[in-house]
Amino acid sequence: MRSLLSDLRYISRFDVQIPFCRVRAILRIGTKYEIPDLRHDAIVILGRSLPQCASIVALPGENPGGPATSVISSQDGLSFDVLNLVLEMDIPSLLPIAYFSCATEGIVPIISGLPRKDGSKACLVPDVQKTILVGRERLVAAQSTLW
Repeated sequence: MRSLLSDLRYISRFDVQIPFCRVRAILRIGTKYEIPDLRHDAIVILGRSLPQCASIVALPGENPGGPATSVISSQDGLSFDVLNLVLEMDIPSLLPIAYFSCATEGIVPIISGLPRKDGSKACLVPDVQKTILVGRERLVAAQSTLW
């Protein structure tokens, strides 16, 4: 079983764009069945898919020849979905950039959610909304002191 699940990590090596649902599944399987390489590959792909990480050459622990060229295919509400997954799977290394990515969405989407093409909404729980709004306010205050 462990060998079969480990083979899933090689799927990400051939795709340039991977659907979010596949990365989420790989991360959950890697966590549940304690397969560190599988979990690590999914975390690297998540980090690469956040817009602010696109220019980063390597993420901590990233292997050359690994899933570095794979990213999550663009979809509406991706920043909210990534933050929710990062919180659910306890990935502290991606929290700052995931929060920042959501903070750039605007106040109305943070509160009411981002609509997806299928009619559903990517939403954040109230505690996360509050954290993002407070952080957003602090970012604006800090930015105003720079000018």
